[in-house]
Amino acid sequence: MDPFASLELAPYQTAPQLPLQTLVVLSNALSSRMPDDPPAYVAAAELAMREVVGESEAAMVIRLRQDNEASVSADLELDNALDGLWSLLRDRMRGWARYERPGLNVLIEDDELAVDFEAVRDKATRARELSARLFGAGSLDMLNRSYPEQSQLMANLLELIETDELADDLLELAGEELLPIIQRCQELYEAMVDRRSGKDTTTRADLRVLRVKLQRRIVRYNTLVLTMLDEAKPETRDLVEAALQPMITLRPQRSSSTGGADGEVEGDDGVIAAPPEAVEGDDAPVDG
Repeated sequence: MDPFASLELAPYQTAPQLPLQTLVVLSNALSSRMPDDPPAYVAAAELAMREVVGESEAAMVIRLRQDNEASVSADLELDNALDGLWSLLRDRMRGWARYERPGLNVLIEDDELAVDFEAVRDKATRARELSARLFGAGSLDMLNRSYPEQSQLMANLLELIETDELADDLLELAGEELLPIIQRCQELYEAMVDRRSGKDTTTRADLRVLRVKLQRRIVRYNTLVLTMLDEAKPETRDLVEAALQPMITLRPQRSSSTGGADGEVEGDDGVIAAPPEAVEGDDAPVDG
């Protein structure tokens, strides 16, 4: 019976769209199982694969550092400050409701009161109506969104204030200093979001490039290990299968992989496959 008849090569010759960190784990597992005294071209392919693993690990550390720095940076301080300003604006508008309490009705015709209470009640009514137009039931859910989402939602509110000509009322009812400060902070916030988006896009793009590069190196290495199969030597099947076992043992995890360090949603439908001519002899070059 031919010991090679049941050998399936396809699982070893494709690299599904795994997250970068999972590809690093796979590459390290393959390296640790490289056959002893392999042909020179197999050793060279394994070295080329490890080089990309090193690049990938360094890039992921940079990404992690950027994410951690962002959590304690001036960006977060600006976000917290602007959250507080919007909360203050809402609270000042809602605070006028205290003057609408029935217990103060006795002041409407109180000749000894030094202020015009009906005018105060009018301001309270305007504040309540204005608060409802801007914040609905008083919710500030936008402050819990991501930076880009919050930036857009705050911009929408400021646009509403401008187009509906609500600024004068806000200046009167919430204080002359608050709205201009919020407007200026919005400009700074949008600039911060633009800067962060550019940085994140660059980092994610770098990680995607490394992922594709590592996929190619894995496929190349596996394909060259398969050239060690020798039908005249049945024992080479066990040797090759042992060397490439991580491609099988990690396969169940691939279907559940939904994302990675590069921030993409990934699945099993995209593969990098070895070309038919890639299985060559001892002079097979290492590409990629």
